[in-house]
Amino acid sequence: MGPLAGVMIVDFWVIKKTKVNIHELYRSHGIYHYSHGINWRAIIAWVFGFAPLMPGFIKACSGNTINVGNAWQVYTLAWTFGILTSMAVYYIICTWISPQTESLIDVAVLPPQRGDVEAPFMLEGVDTGYGYAEKAAVDVDTKKVGTNAGSSLSE
Repeated sequence: MGPLAGVMIVDFWVIKKTKVNIHELYRSHGIYHYSHGINWRAIIAWVFGFAPLMPGFIKACSGNTINVGNAWQVYTLAWTFGILTSMAVYYIICTWISPQTESLIDVAVLPPQRGDVEAPFMLEGVDTGYGYAEKAAVDVDTKKVGTNAGSSLSE
């Protein structure tokens, strides 16, 4: 669980800076589709956090009958090792090796909440297919941000 949590924490809080497009999460080929639906960056980071813990896991499951040398000692800090390793690897991959581009947005896109009033600026002419006016100021196709009602979109 540690490596999985590490990837999720870095992806949401550090890489995406808490800015996600909720509508795109539910589209089959949206901006979070990655490569054929698989985020290979996350899988690599998860393996780096999980694989070194396997000898200790095998020893613990076998009742100490399998000799794995001193490799089992890393398993005593499984959660800490896993979360920190996967966080570091995912950050390095997403920052320096293969940066995410399409899934990074400037403004978070959230669904309307109870008690919300109409946003001061809206995207005009963008059919989202959800049956209600989109509160977002980001055009999903062009990634342009609206400045206010009635004005053109600017980058």
